[in-house]
Amino acid sequence: MNHSLALLCFTALVALLMGITPPANAQPARDALDEYLQSQVASQRVPGLTFVRVDAEGNVDIRTHGEGITPQTRFYIGSLSKAMTAVAVMQLVDAGLVNLDAPVQTYIPTFTTRDAEQAGRITVRHLLNHTSGLSDHGYARDDDETDLAALVAGLASARHTAEPGAAFAYFNSNYDVLGYLIEVVTGKSYADYMRANLFDVLGMPDALAHTPAPATVERLTQGHILPFGFPVAYPPQSVAAPSGGIIASGRDMAAFLGLFLQSQPAILSKTSRDLLLSPPQAPESDYGMGWFTRQLSDGTPIYEHGGDVPTFHADMMILPGEGVAFALLYNRQHLLSAFTSFPEIRYGVAAILRGNQPSSRLSAGILGLIILAVVVISSINDLRRLSLARAWAKKARERSRIAVVPGLLTLLIPLAIFLLLPALILALTGRALGDYGLIFALLPDVMLFLFISIALGVLTFVVRMFLLARGARGASHELQPSGR
Repeated sequence: MNHSLALLCFTALVALLMGITPPANAQPARDALDEYLQSQVASQRVPGLTFVRVDAEGNVDIRTHGEGITPQTRFYIGSLSKAMTAVAVMQLVDAGLVNLDAPVQTYIPTFTTRDAEQAGRITVRHLLNHTSGLSDHGYARDDDETDLAALVAGLASARHTAEPGAAFAYFNSNYDVLGYLIEVVTGKSYADYMRANLFDVLGMPDALAHTPAPATVERLTQGHILPFGFPVAYPPQSVAAPSGGIIASGRDMAAFLGLFLQSQPAILSKTSRDLLLSPPQAPESDYGMGWFTRQLSDGTPIYEHGGDVPTFHADMMILPGEGVAFALLYNRQHLLSAFTSFPEIRYGVAAILRGNQPSSRLSAGILGLIILAVVVISSINDLRRLSLARAWAKKARERSRIAVVPGLLTLLIPLAIFLLLPALILALTGRALGDYGLIFALLPDVMLFLFISIALGVLTFVVRMFLLARGARGASHELQPSGR
């Protein structure tokens, strides 16, 4: 079985298993939710989970799963941070300190990109709506950089992939620029502004908007990666706070989500609050300001956003028809879960809150076993190919040199995939993951598969080349005339 066939088998198994939907038992709403969350924590291999629900009357329901997880336990919330940054910007709009349609350079004169003329036309609204014309296709940011001034300065080398205001492209740096704008306009650090104007006012005592060393954060739960479906503790990575680095607890998320259910929001005008949930009329997009506007399978409108950092995941959703909002905070991560586990749980919870039955598809354990099976089968095939190197070389000497080349180059395909992996991920997802350490944290089992395949492929390549060279020397020696 070659690598392409192994990948094909893997894809087929995933497709088959995702079609399996076991029947759900009808239970009263609270019992059904408890049962569902407990089953998902087990099947999706989640070490720690916080679920929080809030309604328009201010009622709060927080449930936790996992050892040591409480409503006060802190999690990285990833890109849910963008919704909080957007609220802060709209506060400045309400105060008359920021004009949404003013160029960013009005507030940050040093802001520029590779095309200074286009940079001058990027407005605050463009940043909020992710329509700045910048994207991961035109700029590889330093994910380890958390200083906002440095992040803004780095955009001087960014290439525009669209005209400002012409197209939607989700781009983390848009919100880091907004974080720096808050600092410039208010004269306060982003963290201090968020503490004084959002967290303290809304009642979010555990929220942090700076980027401390994770080991120093009290009550921050341990994050995990998920190789082969087994959670493994792994050091978290600090992320720039405005776009994805805010830390919060379940009770913090309850207070924040309540802002979007109040008839008169506490820290924003109703007009500004509604604008956060409203995509622009042009260009076509489902992204407002920190929120996606979407629909459930039956057409029910929702607002939602997910958040990812290497060892944490978070989701939040507003069900406006039910007057309910909820959030899910996880302390484990795997890139494939963004397409399997996390959406399943999110929409399963939404179904239960609406009185419907959730579906269940592919568990993390099954997915991990599939990946492990592919690794084992592929490795056995690679070892067998290595053991047959001598027989391959014998046959190769009977063919032309050109005919031998494909048999050698196919051995280097895993190495080529590894070298091209950041570009492949960018092409498939539109998101840049240029740091191999970050890719390993998000796909540890897939990366291990590549490492084994590369090692065995390169070793077989070297052995085959050695055998061909030795055979060529032997043939040359036999053709030489004997001396008298």
